[in-house]
Amino acid sequence: MSTPETPRKPRRKPGVQPLWNAHYLDYKRRVKRPSGWTINADGVEVPKGKRWQVRYNDPDGVQKYESFAEGEKAQALARHKQLTIELDTGTHIDRRKSETLFSEVAETWTASLIGKAASTRDNYGRMLRNHVMPHWGSREVGSITHGDVLRWVADLEGSMAPATLHRCYQVLSGVLQVAVLDGLRRDNPADRVKLPPVGPSKDRYLESGEVDRLARASDYLAGLRADVTRKGRDRDAEKSGETLPRNPQGHRIIPDAPPSMDGVLIRFLAGSGLRIGEATALRVRNVDLGDMPRIHVREAHGTATGGKPVVGLPKGRKVRTVDISPELAALLREHVAGKSADELVFTGPTGAPIRRNLWNRRALAEAATLADLAPLSAHDLRHTFGSLAASAGVPIQVVSEWLGHADIKITAKVYVGLFAEDRQAHAALLGARMARAK
Repeated sequence: MSTPETPRKPRRKPGVQPLWNAHYLDYKRRVKRPSGWTINADGVEVPKGKRWQVRYNDPDGVQKYESFAEGEKAQALARHKQLTIELDTGTHIDRRKSETLFSEVAETWTASLIGKAASTRDNYGRMLRNHVMPHWGSREVGSITHGDVLRWVADLEGSMAPATLHRCYQVLSGVLQVAVLDGLRRDNPADRVKLPPVGPSKDRYLESGEVDRLARASDYLAGLRADVTRKGRDRDAEKSGETLPRNPQGHRIIPDAPPSMDGVLIRFLAGSGLRIGEATALRVRNVDLGDMPRIHVREAHGTATGGKPVVGLPKGRKVRTVDISPELAALLREHVAGKSADELVFTGPTGAPIRRNLWNRRALAEAATLADLAPLSAHDLRHTFGSLAASAGVPIQVVSEWLGHADIKITAKVYVGLFAEDRQAHAALLGARMARAK
C-alpha cells in the first residue's frame, strides 16, 4: 500500500504588502517583551529598531522585508514602489545576490571556458589576472554601472594596444554576462560600450619569388648548423650572409643546399594555407600523395601553459581537405619517405613537436633576414597562400574552403591581397576595353 504524498505547501504569491509601521503602541506587546521597547526623543515609548518596513514575497514565494529608520519614510515608499514594479515585471534581483563579489563570478566564468582551446583559455586567463581582476575583483557585481565600464575602458586606452583592450573588454563582458544569467543582476553594464578601432592588420603576404628566397635561405641556414667543419670560421658572418654576393636587384645570392625541415615547412605553409598549428600536428597518415594529392586536416596543435603543444581539433572544430599542387606533393613525398603513418610530418631539431613561437624566432626570423625580407610570422605564409591562389585565378569560394573559413567575406577581406602586377594587369585590361570603344 503506497503512502499518500504530503501535499505541498502553496507558494506565496510574489508581491509587496502595504508599508508597515513597526513603531505602533501596543500595551500587550510591551508587557510581553518589555526589553524590546524604549523611549524616543519625544518621550514616547516605542519598540526598538527601525520604524518602517517594506514587506514582500520574492519570486520564489519567500517572505522578506527591508527596514528603514524613523526619518526615512520617503526612502521606504520609494523602495516599496520599486519593488512593486520589479515583482510585477519579473525583473527583481535579490540584494544579497547582487552583493556577490566579481571575483566569485569570475571563477564561474573561467570554468565555462572548458570547451575552448588551451591557448584561448591561457590568453583569457592572463587578461583576467593582469588587467581585469586588479580593478574589478573586489567589487560587488550589482554595484557596477555602465559609466564605471566606460571610465575603465578610457583608462586602458592609453596604456595598451587596441587589440589587447578588445580582449580585456571581452573578458569583463563575459564575466558580467554570467552574473546576468545567474540572476545576480538584471543587465550587463558592459553592453553598448564603444571601443577604439583595432586598425588595419599588420599581416603581410609574399610574392612567389620571395617565398622561394625565404625557403632557400632556411635550407642554407640549416646546412650551416649541420656543418661540423666550421670550426675557426666566422659563424655569425655566415649566418647573417655578410660573405654572400648580391645580385643586380641587391638581394643576396643564396647557395643551393639540401631541403631542410624548415625549408619544406615554409614551402608547405605557403602552398597549402594551413595554420601553423595544423601543419605541426599533421601526421603522415593524413597526407594523400596519390594521383589527386591532398591534405586531410584532422588535428591541430594548441599552446598550453608553458608553451608545450597540445593536440586538439582545428580552429572552429572543423576538419577539412585541402588539395595541393603536384610540385608540393613531390616535395612532401621525398620529405616523408621512410616515416611511419603515425609520425609527424614536421618536427623540431630534436624530433619533438614544433613550438610555434620558437619556430617563428628560430627559423623564420633568421631566414627572413638572410633573404632581405621584413620580419614575418608563420601566419603571414597563410595570407601568402590566399593571395597567390587568388592571383592564379582560383575562385574565391575554393580559396575560402581550403583555408577553412566559415564566411567567404573573411577570405576576401582579410586573407586575399592584391599584388602590384595584378593591379597593373587589370588596369591594362580596362585601358584596352576603353580603346576598343573609340
